[in-house]
Amino acid sequence: MLAEVRRRLDGAPADRRATIWWWIAPAVRHLARSRPRELTLLVSAAESSRGFPPLFRDVAGPLLVAAPDEMSRLLALTPHTTSPGSYGIGGRIRRRFRELTREQRSRIPARHARR
Repeated sequence: MLAEVRRRLDGAPADRRATIWWWIAPAVRHLARSRPRELTLLVSAAESSRGFPPLFRDVAGPLLVAAPDEMSRLLALTPHTTSPGSYGIGGRIRRRFRELTREQRSRIPARHARR
């Protein structure tokens, strides 16, 4: 599945990438458990200028641990909102912080890492 997603994402504009992410949505939790690093690298390569796609917020913790450098770059570009029903990524990554080194934790933007 990831090879097919990679093929579809190759050169795709932002609106097309959003459609592709929704196509993979039913498998995101499974992929985050079974192939977290590969999934993180795929998302990071595709969204390097836009940030972490909202569709993946529920699996942000496992992806952060699998590829902290790539995730910290994505999170630096990701907007932070606090309104009801908002993005809410901070709580999903906070409990995974202890699994990171001090250097890796320092790369996570403060707006996502508030403890």
